Amino acid sequence: MEEPFAGEYHSDKLGVTYTLVVEKGNLFFRHRTAPKAPLDSTGEDTFSIHNIEIGFTRNDQNQVSGFILNSGRAKNLRFTKQSDNLSGKQP
Repeated sequence: MEEPFAGEYHSDKLGVTYTLVVEKGNLFFRHRTAPKAPLDSTGEDTFSIHNIEIGFTRNDQNQVSGFILNSGRAKNLRFTKQSDNLSGKQP
Protein backbone atom coordinates (compact mmCIF):
# COMPACT_ATOMS: atom_id res chain seq x y z
CA MET A 1 0.00 0.00 0.00
CA GLU A 2 1.64 3.22 -1.23
CA GLU A 3 -0.91 5.76 0.14
CA PRO A 4 1.00 6.59 3.36
CA PHE A 5 3.89 7.83 1.19
CA ALA A 6 1.81 10.24 -0.91
CA GLY A 7 2.15 13.93 -0.11
CA GLU A 8 4.34 16.99 -0.50
CA TYR A 9 7.95 16.82 0.68
CA HIS A 10 10.32 19.77 1.01
CA SER A 11 14.11 19.97 1.16
CA ASP A 12 15.46 23.11 2.85
CA LYS A 13 18.93 22.32 1.52
CA LEU A 14 17.77 22.21 -2.10
CA GLY A 15 14.90 24.69 -1.75
CA VAL A 16 12.60 22.33 -3.65
CA THR A 17 9.29 20.61 -2.98
CA TYR A 18 8.39 17.28 -4.57
CA THR A 19 4.92 15.78 -4.66
CA LEU A 20 4.45 12.03 -4.53
CA VAL A 21 1.11 10.66 -5.71
CA VAL A 22 -0.47 7.24 -6.02
CA GLU A 23 -1.95 6.41 -9.42
CA LYS A 24 -3.35 2.95 -10.20
CA GLY A 25 -1.59 1.55 -7.12
CA ASN A 26 1.84 2.92 -8.07
CA LEU A 27 3.83 5.73 -6.43
CA PHE A 28 5.01 8.55 -8.72
CA PHE A 29 7.02 11.78 -8.34
CA ARG A 30 5.22 14.86 -9.64
CA HIS A 31 7.76 17.55 -10.48
CA ARG A 32 8.98 19.00 -13.76
CA THR A 33 12.44 17.44 -13.30
CA ALA A 34 11.28 14.06 -11.95
CA PRO A 35 11.27 10.86 -14.01
CA LYS A 36 7.82 9.99 -15.36
CA ALA A 37 7.83 6.39 -14.23
CA PRO A 38 6.55 4.60 -11.11
CA LEU A 39 8.89 4.11 -8.17
CA ASP A 40 9.86 0.48 -7.58
CA SER A 41 9.40 -0.82 -4.05
CA THR A 42 12.68 -2.30 -2.79
CA GLY A 43 11.63 -2.84 0.83
CA GLU A 44 9.06 -1.87 3.45
CA ASP A 45 9.87 1.88 3.33
CA THR A 46 12.31 2.03 0.41
CA PHE A 47 11.86 2.74 -3.28
CA SER A 48 14.05 3.34 -6.30
CA ILE A 49 13.76 4.80 -9.77
CA HIS A 50 16.62 4.97 -12.25
CA ASN A 51 19.67 5.86 -10.10
CA ILE A 52 17.60 7.40 -7.28
CA GLU A 53 17.08 5.62 -3.96
CA ILE A 54 14.48 6.84 -1.45
CA GLY A 55 14.17 5.70 2.15
CA PHE A 56 11.11 6.98 3.99
CA THR A 57 11.39 8.04 7.63
CA ARG A 58 8.70 7.71 10.30
CA ASN A 59 7.89 9.62 13.47
CA ASP A 60 7.16 8.22 16.96
CA GLN A 61 3.55 7.51 15.89
CA ASN A 62 4.87 5.42 12.95
CA GLN A 63 3.57 7.97 10.43
CA VAL A 64 5.64 8.81 7.36
CA SER A 65 7.45 12.06 8.19
CA GLY A 66 9.85 12.44 5.27
CA PHE A 67 12.42 10.67 3.16
CA ILE A 68 16.15 10.50 2.54
CA LEU A 69 17.19 10.66 -1.11
CA ASN A 70 20.42 9.25 -2.52
CA SER A 71 21.37 9.69 -6.16
CA GLY A 72 24.89 9.38 -7.52
CA ARG A 73 27.15 11.69 -5.53
CA ALA A 74 24.18 13.34 -3.79
CA LYS A 75 23.79 11.44 -0.52
CA ASN A 76 21.47 11.78 2.47
CA LEU A 77 19.33 14.61 1.11
CA ARG A 78 16.56 15.01 3.67
CA PHE A 79 12.99 15.87 2.65
CA THR A 80 10.32 16.65 5.26
CA LYS A 81 6.66 15.78 4.65
CA GLN A 82 4.63 18.99 4.43
CA SER A 83 1.15 17.64 3.69
CA ASP A 84 -0.78 14.62 2.50
CA ASN A 85 -1.98 14.56 -1.09
CA LEU A 86 -3.70 11.36 -2.12
CA SER A 87 -5.67 12.73 -5.05
CA GLY A 88 -3.15 11.94 -7.79
CA LYS A 89 -3.40 15.55 -8.99
CA GLN A 90 -0.61 18.06 -9.09
CA PRO A 91 -0.81 20.77 -6.43
